[in-house]
Amino acid sequence: MGWKKVIWPLAVIFLMIQFLYGQDFEIDKSILNEAAVGARAAGMGRAFTALANDANALDWNPAGLALFHKSSAIVASSFDFGKINIIPPANLLNSKKKYQGRENGSFKLNYIGFTFPLQAQSLEITSSIVIRNITDLNEHPIWTTIDESKDTQWDIKEDRSGGLFALATGVGIKVLDNVSLGTTLNFLTGNHDYKNTDVLKTMDSDLEDWYEWKNKFSGFSVDFGFIWNISKLITVGSRLTFPYTINYARIEYSNSNTVPQGGSAQAKFDAHVKKPLHASYGLALNLSPDLIFAFDYVYRPWKKITSYVRKNEEGTFTTEDWSFANANAFRMGIEFIVNSGNTRIPFRLGFFTSPEQIFEFNVTKPDQKGNQVTSHYLTGGFGFGNDNIVFNLAIDYKVMQYKADYLGLLTPFELQRSRFQATFGLEFML
Repeated sequence: MGWKKVIWPLAVIFLMIQFLYGQDFEIDKSILNEAAVGARAAGMGRAFTALANDANALDWNPAGLALFHKSSAIVASSFDFGKINIIPPANLLNSKKKYQGRENGSFKLNYIGFTFPLQAQSLEITSSIVIRNITDLNEHPIWTTIDESKDTQWDIKEDRSGGLFALATGVGIKVLDNVSLGTTLNFLTGNHDYKNTDVLKTMDSDLEDWYEWKNKFSGFSVDFGFIWNISKLITVGSRLTFPYTINYARIEYSNSNTVPQGGSAQAKFDAHVKKPLHASYGLALNLSPDLIFAFDYVYRPWKKITSYVRKNEEGTFTTEDWSFANANAFRMGIEFIVNSGNTRIPFRLGFFTSPEQIFEFNVTKPDQKGNQVTSHYLTGGFGFGNDNIVFNLAIDYKVMQYKADYLGLLTPFELQRSRFQATFGLEFML
């Protein structure tokens, strides 16, 4: 029974540290990620900048709207879940502690949109209005440490939910027989809820502590795109997103100590993130009417991102140093179509990389950041459709591996994280 006299004070001290740390509002850096919208693009490794010629064009390249001459309605959603494998360092391998992790699944609606062609003398114009998910902030990892020698279990649960959404309207115009231009206006809104829960389970009872942040987003952005069909074989395209600001508002904080009844208190903070111009460049090789290779290069200059958090009552602000490398990503995909009567059955494969907002633990200099982590994706999918309805399904598998001091012991753990995501799309011709 003597160990209980030690573990309980230590647990209380730890949870108090967590509580104090939780009061410092920090912008979640995953706001920089872009959600995968559209099952066709997702199945081709998101290499879709030069190929955006369907009802999802507004999300990938608005110039592609001019290549789509049908009135249609489209909806896309996705479901994902993950796995975490925790490998302790050599000095902890033979201890009686076990380390486990998992990521619970989440379902979200990514895209609802309508497209309709317009008549303007001899110009071919198609417009679109959509609600789309720009950034998905849903993530639900659970980190567990089991100490068999003391019969205790410590769970750290992180629940992130919400996202950055846009009510977007755009138009694509065919200015030449082989050149299309397009633009999109995005009215941004969204929310982000983050809750951290620490649970220490013993033979006799459980000790739980939590803190929670809630906030809302707003902003406005503009996209511009072009597509040039150089020949029957080669198509190139580009999409630019001009600089814009994500504003944070209604920031609220609550925790299990100060608000035990589960209420919330308005925190005196302002925050925003300024994102610089970023671009994607695409190349599509139309080897035959039924076989396409696509390649994309995406440049997001994260080094130029600025952000701040300001405390209103003090009139001061702090600029957050994220120190990220520029988010250069490479994407490639292939689509092969089988025709059966009036039905088209496409099969797709793809691969792409994506920099993450994670730094490896620096073993030699624990007070400094290590290398920035990059994840890798394998994708695939298929579909079927005719002149009236199109269904697409894509599955992507994400893997990344890095070292992290996730228990605060100044000891590197090897974390192997993987995630499956299934994306569904259904399109109706009106």
